[in-house]
Amino acid sequence: MVKSLSAHSALEGKYYPGIHGIETSKPPGISVQEIRTLNLLHISGSPHDSHFLKAVKSSVQYELPLVPNTTAGNKISFGLWVSPNSWLIGSYKKAVINLLISKNLNITNISSGRTILRISGPNTRDILAKGCPLDLHPEVFTPGLCAQSKINSLSILLNSIDNETIDIFVPRSLSVGFWEWLLKATLEYGLEIKPHC
Repeated sequence: MVKSLSAHSALEGKYYPGIHGIETSKPPGISVQEIRTLNLLHISGSPHDSHFLKAVKSSVQYELPLVPNTTAGNKISFGLWVSPNSWLIGSYKKAVINLLISKNLNITNISSGRTILRISGPNTRDILAKGCPLDLHPEVFTPGLCAQSKINSLSILLNSIDNETIDIFVPRSLSVGFWEWLLKATLEYGLEIKPHC
């Protein structure tokens, strides 16, 4: 009999909540939390196709971001611009995802194909700047922007949430390499690894 398969995090056996790095009386300068419950879709379409844009908006209740490297969203869903004809849409609500899929759009479910890490704290941008060539200063990479880049030669997508918080989307096959880089990069500041959500 074939047993049903369930998705597992690419960091299974690597991700252990606790404090990593220097031990001082000060709190760690950065924290990380793996987000495992997010539903993530890659959606393609023409930004000039009004039927496509309306179909997406009727499902997620916001307009797709059409300006390069920008984001849009509400409390239950978000959209990230990744190219002139494609976006990532994430939601914790399965109903939103199912509604989008029912529209017969060009959609690929990549929920298990990405590791999503929320990195936050006063030293977040300093840490990421160690391996990322982008200018991550909060006056440049402001909240509401996203960008595809590399960290330590690993392809990633960054989403600026606020001045001290950035979500990072890492292809599943590169997740362990990125995680090992992050542990080393945060040694001087200290890292709080939060339980996944």
